[in-house]
Amino acid sequence: MKYFFDKAENLKNLEKLNLKNFVIPKFYFFDLQKWNNEKEKIIEKIVKNLDSKICIRSSFYKEDNSKSSMAGKFDSYININNEKKNLSFFIKKLILQ
Repeated sequence: MKYFFDKAENLKNLEKLNLKNFVIPKFYFFDLQKWNNEKEKIIEKIVKNLDSKICIRSSFYKEDNSKSSMAGKFDSYININNEKKNLSFFIKKLILQ
């Protein structure tokens, strides 16, 4: 049984539980291959479906597991205006880390 997931998978699994005392923010996740093939579609979905201020974070599967943690290894971009130019800039910046 798998106990450790990446951040995006954890959010997805928590969302399915319909927890009453927790708020799971709206989110959208994708992998690098999908980004490379569908940048414009991804940006359009984010602009259309998320709030005006967003966070852009990594969800690398090797960040945290039962044997190690890479906490703080990857930047997070918080309180970013949800606009096409910002999305492209900050996603590329995160990928290049």
